[in-house]
Amino acid sequence: MKKKIIIPVFIILFISIGCNLSNIQKNAQKEVEQVPTQALATEILQPTIAVILPSKEPTKGATETPSVEPTIEETEVPPTIEPTQACLTFGIEEFESASPCWPSTLDEMTSITSLTNSKDEFAGINNGMLEFKHVVSDEIYLYSFNAQNQYDQVILEAKFIKIEPSSNQNGATLACHVNESGWYEVRIESGGTFHIFHYDASVKAKGGNPYFLIAEGGASAVKVGSNVENNIRWSCGEKVLKLTINGKDTWTKEIFDMISGGSVGLGLVSYSGKFPLHIAFDQVEIIEY
Repeated sequence: MKKKIIIPVFIILFISIGCNLSNIQKNAQKEVEQVPTQALATEILQPTIAVILPSKEPTKGATETPSVEPTIEETEVPPTIEPTQACLTFGIEEFESASPCWPSTLDEMTSITSLTNSKDEFAGINNGMLEFKHVVSDEIYLYSFNAQNQYDQVILEAKFIKIEPSSNQNGATLACHVNESGWYEVRIESGGTFHIFHYDASVKAKGGNPYFLIAEGGASAVKVGSNVENNIRWSCGEKVLKLTINGKDTWTKEIFDMISGGSVGLGLVSYSGKFPLHIAFDQVEIIEY
């Protein structure tokens, strides 16, 4: 009787243990299934973030680059201000091309007397220089006046050369205080002399000779010869004129009745009978006094 009672107990106990094991396995399986689900969610989210972040950085950079840089370039260097830059109040003109500031053809320049009709007459830009060529015996008074700016006082410094064939009395000219009343000029000759003149427009209007000689003399500092560069510095104060040749002070004078103020100029001026004449200005600089 006892054996029959014990056997059913063991059977019930065995069944209970089996049920518990089955529940444990199910719970374990649920946990295992939850772990990869979370890991998978993490893996999906992380690539999504990685894609979004880089896409923001290029967008930011792309926005800054095209919207800022081209705008600055167009504002700082617009083509419309190039002529203004070429006509700055002070600076160097090297005559690499025609300038809106310095007249560079016979038609644009100022001539006090009639010009010859010879086809060999020339004034203009050539080989990076402002060149003047006069081939007949007539006197010549030809100027390239830079009228873009006006100066109460100014320094004009130019480099010129003699081009063969040319007379040594060739009158490379620098002018200042160019206004409606006239101007003041210095003429340098390759032979080693200088002349200072005042041009009086009121005398010209009356039919007289408008050129009044202020001073003349030798200029030992002039370098003689063809294609030799000479540096001429013409300083024009409100009451003082000063000439410096190749760094050597050559002449200076205080002029109490001087009519100062105006523009500046370069030119070729020479008396009759002196020909051919052929000079060129390699560069000119307008300097603050």
